[in-house]
Amino acid sequence: MLALTDVKLTKAQRKANKAASQKGKSNGTLAKKAGKKASEKVPDESVMLHHMSPHFNTLIPTLTHQGRAFPYTGCVRADITQGVLDTILIAATNVGIAGTVFSFAIANGAGAPVFTTATIPTISLSDSAGGPTSARAMKFSLGLNCTTPLLSRGGRVSVLNGQARLRIDLPPSTMTGAVFTAVVNAIRGMPNTQIYDNSHFGETREMSGSVVDSVTYEDFEEFVGTESTDEFWEHIGVWPGSVRRDRPMSTSWIVLSPPAFQQTFTLSVKASYYTRWGLATVPGQAQIDVPTAPAGIVNRIQSYAHTMADTLHTITEIGANASQYMPHLVAAAEYVGPRLLALPPPV
Repeated sequence: MLALTDVKLTKAQRKANKAASQKGKSNGTLAKKAGKKASEKVPDESVMLHHMSPHFNTLIPTLTHQGRAFPYTGCVRADITQGVLDTILIAATNVGIAGTVFSFAIANGAGAPVFTTATIPTISLSDSAGGPTSARAMKFSLGLNCTTPLLSRGGRVSVLNGQARLRIDLPPSTMTGAVFTAVVNAIRGMPNTQIYDNSHFGETREMSGSVVDSVTYEDFEEFVGTESTDEFWEHIGVWPGSVRRDRPMSTSWIVLSPPAFQQTFTLSVKASYYTRWGLATVPGQAQIDVPTAPAGIVNRIQSYAHTMADTLHTITEIGANASQYMPHLVAAAEYVGPRLLALPPPV
């Protein structure tokens, strides 16, 4: 049997437990309200700065539900050597339907340019060859690093985030030196073009793309894997007889002017996609719901990415900014979970 003191102690414990329970419920309600408030609050620009960079490890939400897809990010790099008479033109974008993400041309003096086009190896196959059945663009970034020894480093770098197609007279496959010079001068002469010295690229600098056509940006299309140079340029340029291919995201342009000494660069393009695969494949089994978010958040993310797309940043800056954004994600996720922003599993 319990003693009277034991009975009184048990009642006191029950009273204390009840009070603690009520307090917990109150705290839970407050946490829920705080999470709801955080989910409805549009993050300010300082924490949205790099949201469109693939190095910023979050998914881009949509306004309406799009079903399930497999988020995929890949990268391709190229080492470039520039002679003292060489002008180099670099163009990068995410076309959504292919892993082909950049093309660069080198022209020696007034000679015809020689083009090189690169595709992310791990997403270079079409649907019929074992690649995704369909896909759409999500993000991309263009990074440039000058690897020339410091004392010999020099030259001018012109950078532009192109929001419109570039009109040219001839396709890359038949482009002459004169047409190439006109293209380069057009990019250099744009009002938003930023001019840097090569010394600025001793550490890799990157610029992220922005959305230019919301309809094609959110549209899943049959995946073709790899495109030719002319096919890739039909997304970013127009010339007599060309086919106007979908252009969901902006074009990152870089012009490397002839330097006083030979220069070496490492060019890297990282791109993220929403992909769909056959049911019997591993990615097909790992597909997740494409996250959604209120219009205020989606529009602010895309608008700010557009205004900041001409600005170069280091990977260190992007990582520091990501840490500032995490509290917004955590607070929102506690209330709306994957409906707002879904984080991929840690690598």
